[in-house]
Amino acid sequence: MRDVAEFISLLLTFPTIFMGCWVLAAFGQESIRTLKTLYMWSIPSPQSLLILGITVSFLGSVADNVYWWFAWFADFLSLPVRDILFANGVYSNIPFRQGAGIVAAGLHLVAA
Repeated sequence: MRDVAEFISLLLTFPTIFMGCWVLAAFGQESIRTLKTLYMWSIPSPQSLLILGITVSFLGSVADNVYWWFAWFADFLSLPVRDILFANGVYSNIPFRQGAGIVAAGLHLVAA
């Protein structure tokens, strides 16, 4: 049963990454404009900060899903690289999961 669940999870990672990239494409231009506004020391609108927070969140999520898809795929196939990926997964989690989550939450709170 666990193998079936792992296989389903591996398969569902593709639409998760695809949808995340779609969100990034939808909000990317506005996020770039917002970053330019911040670079010019101007205050962006709350809506722009919210969109930037969404973009940061999904960027981290996509990167996190890509890393862990490789790790779990290696585990599913019992590949030797599996141990390396799992041992170093914490280094992926810091910027992509916790880092992106903290930055995104901060942008959402400032927007609110």
